[in-house]
Amino acid sequence: MDNVLNDLILIVEENPQIADFIAHQALQAAGYRTEIVSDASSAEKKVRELEPDLLIVDHDLKGLSAKDLLVILNSAGIDIPVIIMARKGKEAEIIQSFRLGASDYLLLPARETEVLSAVERVLNQLHNRRDRARLEQEINQANTELKERVAELTSIYSIGKTFTSTTDQAVLFEKIIDSAVEMTGADLGWFLLRDEGSKNFLLVAHRNLPEDLSSKLHQKWDDGISLLVAKTSKMLVMHGPALHRFAISRLGKSILVVPILAHTQVIGLLVMMRTKSQLFSDSQRSLLDAIADYASVALDNARLFLAVEERIRSLQTTKGLSPITDRLDPVTIRRLGREHSASIETILDTLERLSTAQPASWSSRNRRDLTILQEQVQLLIRLAEKCSENS
Repeated sequence: MDNVLNDLILIVEENPQIADFIAHQALQAAGYRTEIVSDASSAEKKVRELEPDLLIVDHDLKGLSAKDLLVILNSAGIDIPVIIMARKGKEAEIIQSFRLGASDYLLLPARETEVLSAVERVLNQLHNRRDRARLEQEINQANTELKERVAELTSIYSIGKTFTSTTDQAVLFEKIIDSAVEMTGADLGWFLLRDEGSKNFLLVAHRNLPEDLSSKLHQKWDDGISLLVAKTSKMLVMHGPALHRFAISRLGKSILVVPILAHTQVIGLLVMMRTKSQLFSDSQRSLLDAIADYASVALDNARLFLAVEERIRSLQTTKGLSPITDRLDPVTIRRLGREHSASIETILDTLERLSTAQPASWSSRNRRDLTILQEQVQLLIRLAEKCSENS
């Protein structure tokens, strides 16, 4: 019933009695909306103006005929179903109308039931065709969104592999900013990292910053907006007039800032800008958020490996210490035993964290470092045992 109330039918009939019968007695009484014109030229204008759902056209119009109207509609690419009305004996003309695109026909004089039956038949076909087209459009839209999502997930997975396999911090910084700018479609961007000593944020990487700002690499940075995100730990999106009160607006008209978190602490910030006042999409925000998560893990891994390498270097100096214990007094031996026992616990904890990380992403160098660490642990264990025996 909803479709009936929404359907508009244009009747093209020069005989007022026939037009009144079809429009008012048959169709309006059944709930359809109707419009009447008396010739094909007026019908063409009404079609463009009202976009009716159905035309009912008398075959024997004066001037432009029903067939002429069909040709005009076809040439203009207007796809509206047409019911042809004709008297008995006009079957050949009706067939020609079907060849030109007519959907159905009525023989005059027609009864109300015949008019309604033909209209319902054609409109049902129209509704089914529209429903199929709408469903096809929804399916295509869903497929497009699915493809975009798969592409996003593939990109995120690739970024994650790249980040977590990199332990050189300088290289990691460049990969993070490159990925962030590319995935968000930003015109420029910068990467800030909190200095553990001063707690200030330092500029560690950037893309397309002007020379006066790019020279601040590895220096304290405050653009007036990023630190707001550092305090709230929440993503910030801003564009247009709201951005004008900040000095950084000279670089662009749209900004996206995402914090990099380690547990609940903000350890870094990714800032993306566009020169035009165009908001970053929800998808781009999600991508940058994912990049920030991977960056957090990668930064933690890089710091961990630096700590391990430093520990390895310090442990290498302990090689050959076992014979020395033979010449140490008992008090010194006990002190060394206690100190090395604490060191062993620390290294074992580090090893446990390494074992629960992602070994598939380790490089050959990482694996060699782990082997060296394990060897040094065994050396310390033997040294501690030796100290215990001599005490």
